[in-house]
Amino acid sequence: MTGNRLPVPWSATDAAFDLAAFTSELRQQGSPESLDLASALTYAQQRVGGPDPGSATDGSVQHAQALVELAVEWQLPHVESWAVSWLAALAVPHLRLRWSSRSHDGRFRRTGRAPQLVNTLSAAPGGVVLGGRDGSLDRWAGEEGVTHVGDLGSPVWVIAADAGRVVGAGPHGRLVSVGSSLSGPPPRRAGIRALALGADGSLACGDEEGHVFVQPPGHPWVTTPVRPGVVVRAMAFHESVLRVAWADGLVTEIDKAATEAGWRSVGQLDRPLATAAWDSTGTRLGWICGSEIGVWHDGTTHQLWEHRGGTCLAWSGDGLLASGGADERIRFGAAVPEAEQEHISTEGAVDALAFAGDHLLVSAHGDEIVHWDLHRTGNDDPSFSASDAITAVATDPADRGRTVAGSRLGTLREFDRYGAVVRQTWRRLGRVHQVVPYDDGWLVAAQHGLHFWQPSTDEVSLKGSVRTLCLAVAVLGDRYAYAAASEVRESTGTRFQMRATVRDIRYGPDGSLAALAEDGQLRVVRTDGSEHVARVDMAARLLELNADEVVLFLPDGSVERLDAHDPYLARRAIVPAATARARHAALLPDGRLAIADAGRGLAILTPDGARSLEATGRLELIATADRRVVVAGGVRLAAYDLMDTPDGDPAETTVPAEVEVKVDVGLKWRLRLPHDDGSVDLEADVVQELRSLADSQEIRRLSEGVRLSGILGDRLWSGGLDRAVDRARGRWPHRPVRIAWSARDGQGSEVPWELLHPSAEPLGWFGDPLVTSVRRVPGAPPAERPEDAPLRPHMLVLRGEDMRRGQDRLRPVDVAFEQLRRRTRRIGVRLLDGMPRVVRQRGDLPDGGTTAHIVHLWAHSGAARVRFTDDFAMTTAECGQALAMLRPRLVILLGCTSAALARELLRHGVEAVIAMRTAVFQETVQPLAEDVTVRALAGEPVDVAFAAALRRYVLTGQPGAAAVPLLHLAAGSTGVLFPRPEGVS
Repeated sequence: MTGNRLPVPWSATDAAFDLAAFTSELRQQGSPESLDLASALTYAQQRVGGPDPGSATDGSVQHAQALVELAVEWQLPHVESWAVSWLAALAVPHLRLRWSSRSHDGRFRRTGRAPQLVNTLSAAPGGVVLGGRDGSLDRWAGEEGVTHVGDLGSPVWVIAADAGRVVGAGPHGRLVSVGSSLSGPPPRRAGIRALALGADGSLACGDEEGHVFVQPPGHPWVTTPVRPGVVVRAMAFHESVLRVAWADGLVTEIDKAATEAGWRSVGQLDRPLATAAWDSTGTRLGWICGSEIGVWHDGTTHQLWEHRGGTCLAWSGDGLLASGGADERIRFGAAVPEAEQEHISTEGAVDALAFAGDHLLVSAHGDEIVHWDLHRTGNDDPSFSASDAITAVATDPADRGRTVAGSRLGTLREFDRYGAVVRQTWRRLGRVHQVVPYDDGWLVAAQHGLHFWQPSTDEVSLKGSVRTLCLAVAVLGDRYAYAAASEVRESTGTRFQMRATVRDIRYGPDGSLAALAEDGQLRVVRTDGSEHVARVDMAARLLELNADEVVLFLPDGSVERLDAHDPYLARRAIVPAATARARHAALLPDGRLAIADAGRGLAILTPDGARSLEATGRLELIATADRRVVVAGGVRLAAYDLMDTPDGDPAETTVPAEVEVKVDVGLKWRLRLPHDDGSVDLEADVVQELRSLADSQEIRRLSEGVRLSGILGDRLWSGGLDRAVDRARGRWPHRPVRIAWSARDGQGSEVPWELLHPSAEPLGWFGDPLVTSVRRVPGAPPAERPEDAPLRPHMLVLRGEDMRRGQDRLRPVDVAFEQLRRRTRRIGVRLLDGMPRVVRQRGDLPDGGTTAHIVHLWAHSGAARVRFTDDFAMTTAECGQALAMLRPRLVILLGCTSAALARELLRHGVEAVIAMRTAVFQETVQPLAEDVTVRALAGEPVDVAFAAALRRYVLTGQPGAAAVPLLHLAAGSTGVLFPRPEGVS
């Protein structure tokens, strides 16, 4: 393994491998990339829950999906590509995370999953102890995962732990000790609300009735004076005394060796305590009262910060205090007056907190455990705050890279294909209920009416004249319909009344309109004016209106299909529920149903109701476009692609896998993707602008060209090319992928398609793994040649003569030839001439009896002619025919604008041709020709060789170098022009 090349443990025929052994091997290798993968594999298993499967089998799909999710969230591209290939190796359909809002906050978070809902946490050496609502006690130690410790038999309310002992307690005086036995249960059967462990092994507990009991090591329980009806909030051993904080604000202590002396008051807070926690030494007391967080120390009380909804506290060993609660935020800082306080936004209410080290904080959210590194808290400006959670989400079928989310307070944000916020607005729309794409913007159904948001201008305009409640909107072409309270209105002026507030609206493909009201009234209005009305479940949601059916989604997760032709919309079929906690659903174009499940996450159901795919997470909203599924839950937003089985070569190989993009020219440029991955339309004027910018020699305009190529690349990749590349690469994460651009009659030959790339990634030529680009000529004969390499490939260098002021401007080619001779000597190339052959007339070209496997041609070119000297030129067709008679495998054309000649050569059966799209400088392009030649002769695929050569060419500093050379490759070619003989490495 070199660089970030991770080992691949599966084979071409078997995806099974020993996960534990492989993870151990990665840790032993010790490289940063290996350790990243080992850590992600461990946390992925925790995310999906359940025991370690031991080996990777077909049941590992969820594990591999979770690994992709973690790699995206942690921004580990090398782990992401490895995990995507693992999914491909499993050879089953799967969900592939494309982006997540979690990857944009820059925080170091590691997420695990507890075996049950968590009530409480306690710090313990090497990790934390979890107390579950089902009574279980478990230890969580980050990558080591969850280890079961014991059972209480009832919900665990409080935990105390040290190096050798874990004690848990709960209602009715229940108490369990692991690591050391108890001398019987506490004397009272009241619920225990506080525990403390002493350095000498003493145990103390306090209950909700005001009793405190102490058990010295090896002795029975000792009863202390009771404070009737006052709940014990927190307790800790401090040197030789036990300190207790009571709900009424009193702080007391008692000598643990002389409890008969009674309690001594050491402080009185001027407020009741909702929650309290002592630090590890029993010196400082953190407390919560209402929204105030404060600290008591040596009789003095200080308020530290406000935390609305704060419910839990935790201390670090070095004196940091943290608070968490229902507002989905963690606040922390030094427990001293006027200290700077920071916060972290979470994705759910914080149920419990504990420090696993001085700067490692663990929070519990239901059954999810999150490990935060407070030294790497990252950017705490999430897309949506806890008080402004996501209430609507939509994605654009015409551009899957566009996603919009609306919020509880009326915030609208548009996200790009990476999940980054690119536009936003905070207009006073009220709660956003639904968003749909319309024209070049979005129609927004909100609390204060229907609005149209145009992100490019940030204009938000009211549709209709009334600011009334709008729960639903639907679009069909340039028409739209929306709900104005209990009335349905169309943009055409048609309207009709329902008996209650309208919840859902759907258009049928023929223009029919279905509306569903909150009282269960379902109404279908046909284009001929006829109407069908029925009563359905009041909690049903309207999924689809098609030519034959009205499709409803019921709250129990089942799907009901009604006969759209029946006047009473009679039930045709009902698909039983496959999920019990469904929150939202959407249909996919192939008839499958995508469900957001509050407990199990994203589920994809087949038309018969069978669960085919799923991904974990607590979700509430869902939107679909083609095979893109966008989900939201609270403040979290993520986008998945539905991936079928890969079509890449199952054998491991360095030959690039191919993806063909067909270019059609009309009013727009249409780029057609393979299989059913769809097509992407680009405006003709934008493509022309890209060509103009790429042709420039000005740095500013070239920079604008790179920016524009990134914008167009984003549209192409999000339009389906990302799926095609994943599928082509298949089970080999480091395999290069070749994009073959195919256009009829040379259309678009002047457009630098090779520049198109995702804007946040390097050009494919410079990526790892590579994504190369070649040009294809439709109608040209496929590559046909013997697969064996000639014993000594023949190479011919031809050049013209460019006399200016008595000097031949192509004379430097002769000097470059000597360098080429030296580099190819060891490869065994036979140079047909000792110097470049100067072509001044037709007879200077070799006749048909000569074979030259590689030809370099230095001559001025154009669309119609190739000029060798001022007095001699050939038509492109004549020159192409003459060069093709040499039966070359590779031709490198080093003249300006030589793409037309390249296409002509492919039509004559030449396998690979490199040409120049625009003007080129001979001194800088010479290393490109040299590098490609040497690498291709060494057995590399020609596009892989071209990629390496292009890096050097770009480093020459020529403006726009990456947009100048073009590689043409015949259909059917592997790109390996000169295969290595067997046994030669």
